[in-house]
Amino acid sequence: MCSRTGSRSTSGPARRYTTSEVHDLVVDGPGGGLALRLYRPESSEAARPVVVFAHGGGFVFCDLDSHDEFCRSMAIATCDRGGPAVLGQALFYPVIDDDFDTESYRKYGVGYYNSAAAMRWYWEQYAPDGTDDPRLIPTRAESLAGLPSAVVATAELDPPCSSGDDYADRLAAAGVSVQHRRFDGLFHGFLTFPALSLSEPARQEVRKMVRALVDGPDLPVTGTSGFAS
Repeated sequence: MCSRTGSRSTSGPARRYTTSEVHDLVVDGPGGGLALRLYRPESSEAARPVVVFAHGGGFVFCDLDSHDEFCRSMAIATCDRGGPAVLGQALFYPVIDDDFDTESYRKYGVGYYNSAAAMRWYWEQYAPDGTDDPRLIPTRAESLAGLPSAVVATAELDPPCSSGDDYADRLAAAGVSVQHRRFDGLFHGFLTFPALSLSEPARQEVRKMVRALVDGPDLPVTGTSGFAS
């Protein structure tokens, strides 16, 4: 598992997981060097699948350390299995578009950790020249057919939730294999809060979804999960 860095942020105390190897790396990027952290779980396999984890933070905040605990926990949960070079997309409470008039933005845009005002600011920083390019907003592409199989995990109390749910539905309609779960009663970023009692059950379900993606996502599974607080 590789995680890429962004702007530094702080986080509270977190559990530490032991992996057989953790390496900090730097790779060339369009704007200079990009810092990565490689997590390799214990295994007798020489060749293993790679999960590239691009952490959140509104495209602006967070860094390798802010998501270190989550990446370590995912690496520990990884099982041995080979796979193709590009297997699928695993999206955790994804930010799909800049539509601020969806149901979840109207209902949960204020007072639920992530806010509509913050999301507007993030988009202004991330795409100051506009968002017409479907590489920024995939649902603006003419078709989603042919995209990799997907795991889409959304959070009911997250303002971008409706757009994430819609993206999962549109992928499925385009013939893409999709596993979709909306975690009711939870907010944006909940997977990276290990002290939250609902996080570990949600993590276990997400891991099962990713495991199914690795094993061969032939049958789409959609729905919601009731971890309501």
